[in-house]
Amino acid sequence: MTDNNDDRRFKDERRRQKEMIKALETPEQKRQRRLAKKNEKEQRRKRLMGWDEEYMGYTNDDNPFGDSNLHETFVWKKKYEKMGMKRIDEQEIDAVNKEKMIKNRQELEKVKKRRLERERERELRMEELSKQQRDKEAEQFKEWSKQEDYFHLKQARLRSKLRIKEGRAKPIDILAQYINVFGENQTDEQKSEMERMADEEASSDSSRLRQQQQRRDEEEEDLHDKIRYLSTYLSEPYNTLNGLRIRDMEDLVEDIKIYLELDSGSKVNAEYWKDLQIIVDDELTKLKLANMDQQERRREGINPSVSADIARILKGKSPQQLKTLQIQIEKKIASREEGIDIGYWETLLSRLKAQISRARLREFHEENLKKRKTLIAQHQQNIKDLQPQQSLDMMMGENDDDDDQQQQQQQEDDL
Repeated sequence: MTDNNDDRRFKDERRRQKEMIKALETPEQKRQRRLAKKNEKEQRRKRLMGWDEEYMGYTNDDNPFGDSNLHETFVWKKKYEKMGMKRIDEQEIDAVNKEKMIKNRQELEKVKKRRLERERERELRMEELSKQQRDKEAEQFKEWSKQEDYFHLKQARLRSKLRIKEGRAKPIDILAQYINVFGENQTDEQKSEMERMADEEASSDSSRLRQQQQRRDEEEEDLHDKIRYLSTYLSEPYNTLNGLRIRDMEDLVEDIKIYLELDSGSKVNAEYWKDLQIIVDDELTKLKLANMDQQERRREGINPSVSADIARILKGKSPQQLKTLQIQIEKKIASREEGIDIGYWETLLSRLKAQISRARLREFHEENLKKRKTLIAQHQQNIKDLQPQQSLDMMMGENDDDDDQQQQQQQEDDL
């Protein structure tokens, strides 16, 4: 009840203030107030009819259309008379126009929505096409990367072969020759891809035939080299490390890293190079330890009896026992219990990994010795298969030369 009384008093106060302002205003102020009220009413009417904000500020006197009746609603009298509506209320006309304007606006909204949907669909299509193009380029780049790695590997093997022939072979050359014979080389798909790319770069049929003949000659020479290598005495790959100095070992470590990066396409080759890397690191550590004097060993915290103790622990154990021992040592190091000599167990673990790698390479070597005769027979058969194809290519090359000579003779006769 109190709130209603307060509202009534507030309204009465506002009404008295308005009446006082009206009583004190001049005729000019009264005219401006009435015009402002009329404009406000007209603006409200326009909003109800759906006028845009762009046209809200136009008046009969000030508009870009030169229309002095802009604020008046246009009535098509002839149309309504033809429809039998000679007298029609202005409010009814406003309602009809408002409804028509609302329909037009809704139609425009639909058109705008469809346009936005088409643009969004176009963007999605372009994004999908761009994604497909990126995937295609990524796949192509991946293929190029594989071909590049194979090219560098092929060049590295060629350098090793040349050094071996010239009698200045490095340890990495002997190790690479071993895995080149017994490892998993490139697949037929990679070979055909390399040959296809080389054939595409050839400018004519004769140059393409020469390239194919050159590839067959290289393949035949490689097969002969493998047969000669298999016919010699073969020892375990890690025996190549015997007699190497510290500098030679350090160079060999870097060379093995290169082959690990290039020749890791197959599981056999990757394991071969990883095992060699572990063994070389272990041998390098032993050499550095052997070159230390007692004072340096004491400063590094290395006990001379550790090596003998480790050798005694690892002696006579099978690969399976070594693997079990590795798991136990790794658990002991990971536990970080008090009183454990972490340095001793880490040294033992590194020697153990090297011993496991040696055992794995020894088994790999024994398997290779068993299949040596089979590989020799297989390479000899491959050489025989190459001979008929080479003869056919030579005949085709001779025919091409004869055709060229006949064409040249014909040109001379014409002249």
